[in-house]
Amino acid sequence: MALARNVYKELKSVLGSKNISENIGVLQAYSKQPFPPGLLGRKRPDAVVLPESIGDVQAVVKLANRYKFAYIPIGNYNWDVPRQDNTVIIDLKKMNKIIEIDEKNMHAVVEPGVTHAQLQAECMKRGLVCNSTWGGSPCSVLANTIFFGVGGLSYRFGLNRVLLSMEWVLPTGEIIKTGSLATDGAGYFWPSGPGPDLRGLIRGFFGVSGGLGVVTKIGVKLMPWPGPASFPVTGVAPNFETRFPTDRFCFHLIRYPSLTELIDAMYVIGEAEIGVVLQRFPSSWFQWASARSKEEFWKGWESGYLQKSAENVIAVWLVGFSSKRQLEYEEKVLQHIIKKTGGEDIPPSDRLYKMMDPAFVGDWFLCGNSGRIMRPAGTHMIAMVALDSIDHAVKVTGRADEIRKDFDFMDDDKDDWVCTYDFGWQGDAECLILPEQNEDDMRKAMELAISGLKASLHDKTYTVLQIPDTHPILGPVYGNYHQLLKKIKKALDPENVANPPNPIRVDETQEG
Repeated sequence: MALARNVYKELKSVLGSKNISENIGVLQAYSKQPFPPGLLGRKRPDAVVLPESIGDVQAVVKLANRYKFAYIPIGNYNWDVPRQDNTVIIDLKKMNKIIEIDEKNMHAVVEPGVTHAQLQAECMKRGLVCNSTWGGSPCSVLANTIFFGVGGLSYRFGLNRVLLSMEWVLPTGEIIKTGSLATDGAGYFWPSGPGPDLRGLIRGFFGVSGGLGVVTKIGVKLMPWPGPASFPVTGVAPNFETRFPTDRFCFHLIRYPSLTELIDAMYVIGEAEIGVVLQRFPSSWFQWASARSKEEFWKGWESGYLQKSAENVIAVWLVGFSSKRQLEYEEKVLQHIIKKTGGEDIPPSDRLYKMMDPAFVGDWFLCGNSGRIMRPAGTHMIAMVALDSIDHAVKVTGRADEIRKDFDFMDDDKDDWVCTYDFGWQGDAECLILPEQNEDDMRKAMELAISGLKASLHDKTYTVLQIPDTHPILGPVYGNYHQLLKKIKKALDPENVANPPNPIRVDETQEG
């Protein structure tokens, strides 16, 4: 279904002919989405527009309200696709300026089209680093930050702690400025005032997918970077290497006899407040990190080596941010903890260590390998996820085998990815599944995810799967927040044009 001719002409007159398209090939490309539920009920957009300024965005949004067409804002990664006719994609990739890097106060101001690779490269020149997402360095800094706000360095950066002030076009076309930005000349440095602090509203926990408007600039926190001014990579993907200065960087893989002992060790390491990364990988990750093709992945995985050797292994990155002596101190502390907790420090000569090094270990600072997780089946999905204390989160996802026994998915390693944030004060356990890219598997994957969500509620563990399909399930448990969210959506988006049905359904005809 094409946009009405008068609507298309008005958009064209505002943006120019080079910044709008209804070419069928272009529209088909913008309907692609590899993850459930993106493959269910997806449609092609009716047009794609590429604004170059906040004024362009504002004009498109106001036209959407006047002519009652829906719009979906996207960054450098197409997380959302249309699920109804009469929808326009607002691709913000031309708004790709790094407005400012404040070296003294360690923050940056970026537009939606700025990628993590782009910002990271500029930050490293200045002795700084941003919290690069594991979604991949080509992802939008802005989109990732207001979506979930998690990155490779969140163990030290903190969970959802990098977002500062925002410039934001509301669904009606009005502009709002949050935090310190609300005061003329104050800038983006502080999120909590004197203007409104609306980080929770635009981000929720799992993102609102543009359902409450279009964020056009944000401030993000940065950290010191003790490494070289350019990322230390050689070679061409997938055959590339990263080597870090050994007097400031040290990577460890530590094996434990059991999951219980591994979790206990993670608590002790977090309490010592050492390191910049502390995670436990699913066994299969070692294989997709090192494999150069799908064939190589399956050959290695079916050998059975990783199912035994990588079952209870944690990764620890130590970084001497302030000095060489910091790294020396943290190394001594870690070795003491390994001995105290009964761990085995896997040597660099070990086969398992070599599967992560030399390419993959740099991904926490500049992610270039995340696409490899798609190799086994063409996509992946988090079947269960829990955010709580480390041990309680793992307890919840440990029930995954029981829940998914009725679902016929490609066999995976059945052990969790366990992340820690804020030096171990929060634990994030995720159980991954590998469905095929077809409608039947996608539907089953969503059913499994809902079953996992209900299990989390039963175990009284916080779940992050907050999307339109799950609000009616979660709302009654969490103080009927879904009713408040519906009021907010109706107040900010009275015409229901901002990526319906996100963040929640307000039109009963959209119930699914």
